[in-house]
Amino acid sequence: MKYLLISLTALLIAAWVGLNLKPDPGMMIVTVANWRVDLPLWLGAVILLMLYALLHFAISILVKIFNTTKFFANLWPHLYKNRAKRLTNKGLVALAEGHWAKAENLLIKGADYSQIPWLNYFSAAKAAQELGKDDKRDFYLQRAAQLTPETGVAVSLTQADLQFKHSQYEQSLATLSQLTHKVPNHPYMLTLLQKIYLQLQDWDKLLELLPRLKHYHALSAHEYKKLEKKVYCQLLLNKSKNSVESVNEFWQKIPRDCRHEGEIASLYAKFLLKHDNPIEAESILRSALKHEWQEDLIRLYGHLAHPSSQKLLNLAESWLNTHPQSPSLLLTLGRLCVRQQLWGKAQRYFEASLSLNPDPETYAELGSLLEKLNKPELGAQYFKKGLLLGLPATENDL
Repeated sequence: MKYLLISLTALLIAAWVGLNLKPDPGMMIVTVANWRVDLPLWLGAVILLMLYALLHFAISILVKIFNTTKFFANLWPHLYKNRAKRLTNKGLVALAEGHWAKAENLLIKGADYSQIPWLNYFSAAKAAQELGKDDKRDFYLQRAAQLTPETGVAVSLTQADLQFKHSQYEQSLATLSQLTHKVPNHPYMLTLLQKIYLQLQDWDKLLELLPRLKHYHALSAHEYKKLEKKVYCQLLLNKSKNSVESVNEFWQKIPRDCRHEGEIASLYAKFLLKHDNPIEAESILRSALKHEWQEDLIRLYGHLAHPSSQKLLNLAESWLNTHPQSPSLLLTLGRLCVRQQLWGKAQRYFEASLSLNPDPETYAELGSLLEKLNKPELGAQYFKKGLLLGLPATENDL
């Protein structure tokens, strides 16, 4: 409108000038190709002004059209991004609610214009996992890595974790093996490795992994001790099929604090007893009991065919001062007294043990002792009690 008023004003001024000029103000001659146009000078000036005004007006119209097009060009991506946001939110809610197929569909639809597309593909991979679509799961994860290279480690860890949860232990291990070159001591990677080795029962690999698990705090202190105990127990069991020398050599490699663990000490002591080495077995059990009192160990102590039975009996009786209510200690004392042929004393220890804990094994020991004392009928009663105690509970007993 502004430009139009200016043009009209210019036209009126030109017309006024034209009317007030002398009768012969001059001519404007325009030639184009073979054409010639003769115009009064004032009329030519008016035409030029009008052409200028029209050109200016046309340019302004084109600028407005361009700005409008640019607006629409920016509008569509904005609309697509809002749609992607809605689809992603719905997909994540569906994933949390366990609607796997719906979640996968929504998340993939919202991925192209999502502000964080890797999250869409990560979440879609989890949905595909639940649907048993392993190929799609891996494709979505690869797509996430392609779109956002900095998520490479997270993608590999997620893939290995999902493979593990799908019982694809070998595939999960292969995925983590590729990752070890990038982050060899990543705590979560180490945690996954120990889970896989546990499932594969690869105890040697777990033994190699233990120092890194401890150093990088991949497990809690309680979880680490539990795993450490399990690894050494399994390796002791496996190596017990080999030579005595190899087992003894392995025992020396076990950390000192682990040798005091009840189950580990018990396994090694049983191995030594099996191979006629009661003296070393007694030393192992005594050391473990000194570190921590354990009923299973003191029970095993009573099976030692030691050349110095009286020495063992004296030591075990000294433990009564600190553990007077230990049924296993009283059982062991009864057994040691039997070896020394202290029949009356053995009977009292067995009876004291039964008063604290009725146990089939103790009933059997007492029954056998009474037979030796020419009391077969009384001995049979104890045998019967032990047998009844060892039977599984019937419906009437419950």
